[in-house]
Amino acid sequence: MKSLDSKNGIVAYSYEVGILKHGERVFLPAVAANVHDRGRELVPRPESILLSNLRQVVVRLADPDCPLITRQRFRENSPIPEAMWANDLLLNQDEIIPDNYNLVVATANREISKL
Repeated sequence: MKSLDSKNGIVAYSYEVGILKHGERVFLPAVAANVHDRGRELVPRPESILLSNLRQVVVRLADPDCPLITRQRFRENSPIPEAMWANDLLLNQDEIIPDNYNLVVATANREISKL
């Protein structure tokens, strides 16, 4: 758990890092759980994207078997900049997040970008 000495930017920091302890207080960013349909398929929701489910979300949105209404709703409210669509199918899922990309890779990339 990370500590922070200043209240300045505490909300932004907690969303970036996750669990944050400041004095005796613990801050936990709240996010919605993944939603699955009756067939146990992921139902992509723009309000509940995290790094941990981003790959699943973009793969599902690129799948023509994903219900059209789900893809349309997501596209209309998409929080993903640079998403490219054709007939409500996501076209560039590998550019958004490559297969096998994870928190370890993201952290390494972030450290490299600070150099």
